[in-house]
Amino acid sequence: MYLTPQRAGMTTESSMRIHIEKAGVVAMAMSAAEAFPLFNAEGERRWVAGWDPHCVYPLESGVGEGAVFLTRKGTGTATWVQTRHDPAAGVALQQGIY
Repeated sequence: MYLTPQRAGMTTESSMRIHIEKAGVVAMAMSAAEAFPLFNAEGERRWVAGWDPHCVYPLESGVGEGAVFLTRKGTGTATWVQTRHDPAAGVALQQGIY
């Protein structure tokens, strides 16, 4: 069985889809090894107010390449997919679909 936003108790409005691309570099006063754990579904709870991800895959963590999680903002739902997770290189990429 696949977990859809509706099965997770979240709703989406298909007529309200938009596409936004953003990229950036976050400068932090810590090493990449210290900062890296802060940039995934669970790690962002430590520094993003109201961050409450619902892990879809893997269910227990939402961390690593291929991880999928959902977040809510207002009345909308975002689906996030972690497309790259390379702690040794200090690179994590997440794609969000609102």
